Amino acid sequence: MNQTAGAPPLSLRFLERQDGGLDSAGIGALVGAHVSHSKNGRSLALTGVCERVLNALKVTRVDGFFNLYKNIADAEKSA
Repeated sequence: MNQTAGAPPLSLRFLERQDGGLDSAGIGALVGAHVSHSKNGRSLALTGVCERVLNALKVTRVDGFFNLYKNIADAEKSA
């Protein structure tokens, strides 16, 4: 995938649901996306992350890999 210089970070939005969560496959996919974007000089922003997903990221100690924002507008402002 070709990335253009100065492009905003990719933002993934998590919608909170009662049964929502993040398993090891989901965490692996996020880490893989982080690595891929880092190689291209881009960052990965996660927006609207619910507590269950945030806790899963913290427990696995990968929360520091991502820029976390309340919403997409906040992520775009930081780009």
